[in-house]
Amino acid sequence: LAALTAENEEKTLQLKALNEILETLQAEETALIAQLKDLQADLKDLQEQYEALNCEDDPTSPQCLALEVQIKDLDAQVAALTDQTKETQAEIKDLQEQINNLEAEIEETNALIGEITAQINEIINQLEILQALFCDDSECIIIEVIDTNGNPIAGYPLVIDGGNIGQTDSSGTIVHSIAN
Repeated sequence: LAALTAENEEKTLQLKALNEILETLQAEETALIAQLKDLQADLKDLQEQYEALNCEDDPTSPQCLALEVQIKDLDAQVAALTDQTKETQAEIKDLQEQINNLEAEIEETNALIGEITAQINEIINQLEILQALFCDDSECIIIEVIDTNGNPIAGYPLVIDGGNIGQTDSSGTIVHSIAN
């Protein structure tokens, strides 16, 4: 139980670290997408300027050549940023899969901890029942209360020497030790 609890605490710390990395990557992705949109808008503006100057008719004019260089440069930046965004999105997807797997492992471990705790409690209850059968004194009595058919009577109050010693358990039994 202690080992599983320690393992679960370690996995919880790992999960926290992965979630922090995920938040960072998602913020980076948002920034990349915003930057990509800005570059695409700038590229569209340059293409509109290129068309407005009728550069298709006279592509050798100095303004058209300058715009063409800017468009190619901006297009390369857009392509690089698109690749970087896709890589970041792939990292996010992988990280989310790791987080999901770790959460599932934590959930399984929690279920196992619950089962083991229930088993421990059951064993403790059984030990208490066994301990009740043994007295710490040589003057120990075990009293079984049954009806005329031999069925145990639970909750039957017992008095010895004018003092109430308790009630029978569910099996109709009570164990009592007489001191001295």
